[in-house]
Amino acid sequence: MKTVYMSASMLALASLMAAPSAAAAQTAPPAPAPQSADLAPVDTGDIVVTAQRRSENLQTVPVAITVVSGDALRAQNINSTETLDKVVPSLTFKRGTANVNSTIAIRGLGTQSFASGAEPSVSTIIDGVVYGRSGMATQEFADLDRIEVLRGPQGTLFGKNASAGALNIVTRAPTKTFKAEASAAYYDRAEYRASATVSGPLSENVGALLSGYYGNYDGNAKNVFNNSWVNGYEKFGIKGKLKGEFGDLTVGIAADYSHEKDDCCGDILGTFIPNAQFSNIFLPQQRPVVPRYGNRDLNNNFTPGTTDTNTGVSATLDYKLGDYTLTSITAYRNWKNRQLRDGDFGSQSGQYVAVASAATPAAATQNIDQRDDGRLNFKQYSQEIRIASPSGRRFEYVAGGFFWWTDEDDTFTRSDSFCSASTLAIDATGFRPCSTAPGVSTFVSSNGPAAWNTKFRSQAGFAQATWEVVDHLKLIGGIRYTHDSVSYSFARTVSVADATLRPGIQGAFTSAQRTSANGVSGKAGLQYQVTPDLMAYGTYSRGYKGPALNVFYSMTANNTAPISPETSNAFELGIKSKFFDRRLTLNAALYSQVLDNFQANSFVTQGGQTFVTLTNAGRVRSRGFEADFSLRPTDHFTLNGGYTYNEGTIRAFACAPTLSAANLATCLAHNGKPLPFAPKHKFNLGADWRLPLEDALPFTVKLGSQVSYSSRINFDLDQTPLAQQAPYALLDANITLGSKDGKFELSLIGKNLTDKYYVSFVTPAGNGVSAPSYQRLQVPRDAQRYFGVRGTVKY
Repeated sequence: MKTVYMSASMLALASLMAAPSAAAAQTAPPAPAPQSADLAPVDTGDIVVTAQRRSENLQTVPVAITVVSGDALRAQNINSTETLDKVVPSLTFKRGTANVNSTIAIRGLGTQSFASGAEPSVSTIIDGVVYGRSGMATQEFADLDRIEVLRGPQGTLFGKNASAGALNIVTRAPTKTFKAEASAAYYDRAEYRASATVSGPLSENVGALLSGYYGNYDGNAKNVFNNSWVNGYEKFGIKGKLKGEFGDLTVGIAADYSHEKDDCCGDILGTFIPNAQFSNIFLPQQRPVVPRYGNRDLNNNFTPGTTDTNTGVSATLDYKLGDYTLTSITAYRNWKNRQLRDGDFGSQSGQYVAVASAATPAAATQNIDQRDDGRLNFKQYSQEIRIASPSGRRFEYVAGGFFWWTDEDDTFTRSDSFCSASTLAIDATGFRPCSTAPGVSTFVSSNGPAAWNTKFRSQAGFAQATWEVVDHLKLIGGIRYTHDSVSYSFARTVSVADATLRPGIQGAFTSAQRTSANGVSGKAGLQYQVTPDLMAYGTYSRGYKGPALNVFYSMTANNTAPISPETSNAFELGIKSKFFDRRLTLNAALYSQVLDNFQANSFVTQGGQTFVTLTNAGRVRSRGFEADFSLRPTDHFTLNGGYTYNEGTIRAFACAPTLSAANLATCLAHNGKPLPFAPKHKFNLGADWRLPLEDALPFTVKLGSQVSYSSRINFDLDQTPLAQQAPYALLDANITLGSKDGKFELSLIGKNLTDKYYVSFVTPAGNGVSAPSYQRLQVPRDAQRYFGVRGTVKY
């Protein structure tokens, strides 16, 4: 094993010294390897994007954008949004215990919520279809052409849930000639991945594409209760596309299905500040697991699990009206999710009385067997119609309308089993033990099933135009008007009336509510083409994110008030440039964005359990500097990088007017503190070096590596000390051998070669300073060193 690690380290060092990496991203994806030595390299900056709802050169678009190619992601074994932030510094993935509460933030801004009545602040668009819930978009990156990460408010063209940014994901289109590609990979700890794509013409006017994937992984955490691996997955999916060109009419039909079954995501117990109950009962029951930061194992008698099924169909019509293009996108999507969770984080229960009384010095509320079972069925219909003027004229515009309807049904049941009373004497632990002997102890079971329905309705009209008032100087203007409504009905019952006999289960509760709002998004700015290779721009953007309702399992009468719409005002100054005979592409931006009524999560404790509740956190600000570059000093060498400096700050926390003086002081202490998921510094640096050995070897050799770094991350709006991730850096490397005609490739991949442990999310319990406080950690796949090999065949 030492030999393997030494070889990997030598590989990483050689790659870095030689200007390494599989160039995973930044302003342009790496150029494909030439099929022969005399082919000219591809210009690193001429990338076509659709960030403004029309095809344009990346360097002419006055928006801060990072473009990541599908090939670059595959080379880095980046297969979902969870690790996309390693190649996009301004993006942070927010991992939850399941996809339903996972999302992303851009420039430190994003909404993570369990509530079905809340929408994300970062919009995800796949092939022109807006996804209503972030959890829908955490599925596999399959058959990608590219991902465009648009930073800052994008509400004018991409809608109300793009107040912080947008992910515009574009998959491959059917080709006019026959093409086929297949790939298979194996990674440490029994991870298998395979994919295949076939594309080509069905007739003179119709082309088709069919792709599929499969993946299986044991997991990165050991459940010592049954000696099994968890936090793994089994997933598969299929996608089909048809594209027909009939004169002025182009018709695209797409359908996809994916199914992912994960034993994820178990809560790994981290640092503890225990009280007597934790020290004397709970922690001994965890053995041989030792809760601490750096822990990778758990001890659960109920295996966590998440199942996601995504289905969708869409029709895209483009009709030429002379030089104008009329576009219609009609889509339906269905997302089904089930999550199973061990709510007590342990494998033993019922050994001690789990309720406080005069005979027990403290409540042993953790000495229970708690299980959660949640189900979600989300349906979405959307219709967009827009018209685009011809490109290349002094006055250009895009205008249209958008209509959206969603319907979500949820059920969630929390079940508790524990010992509520015992006749035995208090033992050396200081607590009263229980026994299954007849008449000695009383054992209780309770459950609290809940069901709710949530509906969203949205209609919007939008327009954006550019006018070249004089040569090289353009004015930019856009506006969007949106009407939103959201409603819910909720009912929870409980099997036991006594509140002390149902830890973590709130009382019976019913509620129904509806709220609506109108919002305006907009954009104004200037764009100046200084030289053919230098463009400068300045923009102001108004963002809007609709109202929300805090609908979640543990809701009570205290948190049913509507959450006000979130609005933002953002300023951005940027350049798009090329230097040194266009071999260097450098794009940079200064930005400042202020959000009012920021919709954010806060951790609260109810009935001995920690819950996440949605709130209007008040005014927050995100400001900083970003830069992306792509450099090709020689035909064989590409260097890519990106850096983000971000100050995410709570400016004026929304404190309730009824707070006492002491509580008000605590509340006001939020002001000036950092936003969650907003590290101050993030960067990545990677390179790709194709060795000039074509004449000496019958195959090509490429060396690559990628370094990513993040400064300290805070995960809690309330600044709990335990809810932080210290600065960390990751190093990846790879070697790829390929045939000279580009049809065959074999890659050796090394991830996190320095074996750096880090976490993607921390759920804190307690205040993080005094007992009882502890961490629940989400530990990602690449939080430890691993290796893999991947083979690809193209026809």
